[in-house]
Amino acid sequence: MHALTYERRDLEREGLGKSGVDLVIAHDGIHHLYHLEAVFDAVRDALRPGGVFHLREFVGADRFQWPDRQVSEMTAWLQSVPERFRITPSGQVRTAAG
Repeated sequence: MHALTYERRDLEREGLGKSGVDLVIAHDGIHHLYHLEAVFDAVRDALRPGGVFHLREFVGADRFQWPDRQVSEMTAWLQSVPERFRITPSGQVRTAAG
């Protein structure tokens, strides 16, 4: 069994350090950053070889107008994430994308 440490960071102010991170998730926040190159360099430097940078940002013609196939695929991915990481600020467990 592997230990999991979950941290929320402000990448522009705190960075990540060079710590051999396995996974970095950026969820709908990268478009707010000004120094993208520096942030992406910091993520690259922090990831261990084979580590994953999961970047989720809105890309599309109309906000929240997702085709059914995309909603289905994102829901499948979301459900693969442990439930404890899908709890919303209101305490609900998120079960579907969209």
